[in-house]
Amino acid sequence: MTTTKTRQPLKSQLADVQTRALGHTGAFLMAPLMAFLLTPLIDVLYLWVNVKTLACFFDYQYIVNYAVLFALLAAVPAVYLSFLERRRAGTAGDRKQFIPAFFFAAVCVLMLVSTCVNGFTDAALEGGFYRGESIFSFFAYFAAFWFCGSLVKSDACRKLVFVTFFVSNIVLNLLTLIDRYVTPVAILEYGDWDAPSAIFYQFNHYGYFLMIGIMLSAALFATAKSVGKMVFYAVVLAVNTFILTLNTTFGCFLSCLVGMVFMLVALSIRDKKFSVKSVGALAVFLAVTALAGLKYHSFLSELALFFTDIQSVFGTVADTPKGAAAAEAAAADSAGTGRWGLWRLTLGYIKERPLFGWGVEGIASRLEIESQHVNNRPHNEYLQYAAFFGIPAAVAYIGGLAAVYLKAWRGRKRMSDATAVCLIVAFTYLFSAIFGNTMFYTAPYLFIFLGLGTVHDDNNT
Repeated sequence: MTTTKTRQPLKSQLADVQTRALGHTGAFLMAPLMAFLLTPLIDVLYLWVNVKTLACFFDYQYIVNYAVLFALLAAVPAVYLSFLERRRAGTAGDRKQFIPAFFFAAVCVLMLVSTCVNGFTDAALEGGFYRGESIFSFFAYFAAFWFCGSLVKSDACRKLVFVTFFVSNIVLNLLTLIDRYVTPVAILEYGDWDAPSAIFYQFNHYGYFLMIGIMLSAALFATAKSVGKMVFYAVVLAVNTFILTLNTTFGCFLSCLVGMVFMLVALSIRDKKFSVKSVGALAVFLAVTALAGLKYHSFLSELALFFTDIQSVFGTVADTPKGAAAAEAAAADSAGTGRWGLWRLTLGYIKERPLFGWGVEGIASRLEIESQHVNNRPHNEYLQYAAFFGIPAAVAYIGGLAAVYLKAWRGRKRMSDATAVCLIVAFTYLFSAIFGNTMFYTAPYLFIFLGLGTVHDDNNT
């Protein structure tokens, strides 16, 4: 007598797969984030294997493009499982959790409308040469990197992000130090000759990466519970700071100072006691900067130039004759390596198209012609969003950022150390955004850490 095995209906099979997947929601949410976080290591490996045939570093753009595509596709099942999990737990109706998401969703809608109005140009669909940011990149920042990060509840996942970043950070820093002090490293030969740029297209971009390394190690130092961890983070902090001194990116140095003051205040308020270890991290940063500045690039001279630029903006440069309006305007426009002039021009473009902007890279050609230093970006990310996608999109973006930190303030009593670390890193990046541009291999870090800085009402451990 034989028994026939009844086949499970397809609907039941799918329900079974869904149930199994629900047990790994965190892994699904982490997939888009890890796809990007691993790109520096993938690029190093790629360059190492193909160094003899390379003509430039623009291969990194293709690696990140694949990561962005994967992130957008992987975000769909990840978000679905997360919402299904919330519905089963009875927390799906808590709309307050998603106030920042409403703002960022509005940004995404306005970006799409702007692109429709201005046309689906090559820059919009593929990203400009060198910058490499298409409309899909901008969507990924909000829909994949931030949103998936904001749904992650586990601190174990946050710590995985920290470890992954540190591995990339340490590898690139070691290669940079070997290239400078031991022997030339072939895969770094295409970088900037004036200052270390590692695998990045420009030394300023490496500065962003070093800034994240500085603030991540400083925040972990300030929240560490063991001496061994504090020593490790202090060493990583010192090495990143030293290379930033060689790198000469003053905007990132200034942002680290502001970020560390923010860290001191934020941790002191959260813990209801003065954060002595935050002062220790700041001391390490300043000490290494001062000592390295004795032999290499001095940030004191850059600081003096910074205040001179401020004077230029207000028309009080000592050697500018009174009444010489043209000379004063030229001096002001050159402030901050020409940033003031870029901001002034960009504000004019925004006034011309305030509602939906000029689209992705829509102001590039005009800015190149009209700016003093032939720049095609405004070097201010907030003005960039307004110029690309319109004032409403920029306002929605800033509103979303404010909502993230307001939510963190309200949930500070239940905020974990790992969540606080993410918010500190993101805040530092947001300050640096006043002086910089978005870039396909730096901007995702902001949205990943900003998303992981979400304080959850039901669980944050």
